[in-house]
Amino acid sequence: SLSDEEIINLKAFIWTCGKNSDGELGLGFKDGEVCLPRNVDQLRDFPVKQMVASSTHSVLLTPLGEVHVTGAHFMANLGFKESKEESSKVHVITQLEGQKVTQICCSDFLTLVLSEYGEIYQFGGSNMFDKSNLPGDLNDAYKVKGLEGKNFVQISCGNYHCAAIDSNGDLYTWGGGKTP
Repeated sequence: SLSDEEIINLKAFIWTCGKNSDGELGLGFKDGEVCLPRNVDQLRDFPVKQMVASSTHSVLLTPLGEVHVTGAHFMANLGFKESKEESSKVHVITQLEGQKVTQICCSDFLTLVLSEYGEIYQFGGSNMFDKSNLPGDLNDAYKVKGLEGKNFVQISCGNYHCAAIDSNGDLYTWGGGKTP
């Protein structure tokens, strides 16, 4: 595996294709489907350490620990309030400034990030039918309640639930267990 510095020095291009009705491909436009691979101009020479995608949005992690998102706004999953701002463009999640993120994951309704200090931040709802655990200001990231003081090393999520493993090897899960 490459070091963060080696990734930054590489000149790479990101190509994408598939469903783009919500701008999840980051091409700067929304279109039902992009059949042939297209270069994401906005990310030309952009160092990317990790990429994850759901059916509605995409999330990128840089070697510097910055998180970038593009696609549909569901339950504040992009880390900022829905606005007239073009969601088909790639945006940095500014609420994480000062935090170095080491891992990202996402589902259709949320984005989950793990900081270098083992803290978990969540954008959107882990259970779209239970809005009680959403922050008052949907423009902010928040630490998942009940997990403070733990040192997490791995995160994962599905559409209705999340899971994390701490440095002791203990597994934590939260979210919904039912569909409508």
